[in-house]
Amino acid sequence: MVFQNNGVTYTLRNEDIDYIESLGRKLIIHSKNEEIETYGKISDIANELDDSFYQIHRSYIVNMSKITNYSKNEVTLQNEDKIPLSKYRYEDFAKEYSSYLERSR
Repeated sequence: MVFQNNGVTYTLRNEDIDYIESLGRKLIIHSKNEEIETYGKISDIANELDDSFYQIHRSYIVNMSKITNYSKNEVTLQNEDKIPLSKYRYEDFAKEYSSYLERSR
């Protein structure tokens, strides 16, 4: 993935992205080494990601390979960040995550 911010172009591999957060028009890409801010729509970036990513909330997309556990309210990542999980997306997320784990074996 390629992102731009203040004239600087960043390149990240999908596996290096922990999650993506949307704050209005600003997107914050959280990776293991840094946070990159850029502008855009979360729906546009979701279309560029592979099936190891899932939009768990209108403002968050997570990399399923970084998940350690989840509940009906939140997802916990390997870096111990806790991301809110929409109650409306819980059932679909649980199915997708289960499928992801089967594919990853």
